[in-house]
Amino acid sequence: MQAQIRLGRTFGVDIGLHYSWFIIALLIMFSLGGHFYATNAQWGSSVIWILAIITGLLFFAALTAHELSHALVAKARGIPVRSITLFALGGVARIEKEAVDPKTEL
Repeated sequence: MQAQIRLGRTFGVDIGLHYSWFIIALLIMFSLGGHFYATNAQWGSSVIWILAIITGLLFFAALTAHELSHALVAKARGIPVRSITLFALGGVARIEKEAVDPKTEL
């Protein structure tokens, strides 16, 4: 997953966005826009698309928080974390090594 846009660094962990993420972001927003229009046409197209974009961004924020939690727990247990990459199918925290005991694994 080398082809990515660097978003920044949080808690000492680099966060990157793989280019494939834009495909799923567009699919999510168009899917939500279509659903919102089918169920709430009275909202108007501007409101529908604004809500679809906001919902897509909230999905992105939740995914980032989820992966960041994996990275922070690993760092708290003494396991080095290289980066987090968000891509079309979710995200991955690049953790340097495996846990050494069951407690750390959980």
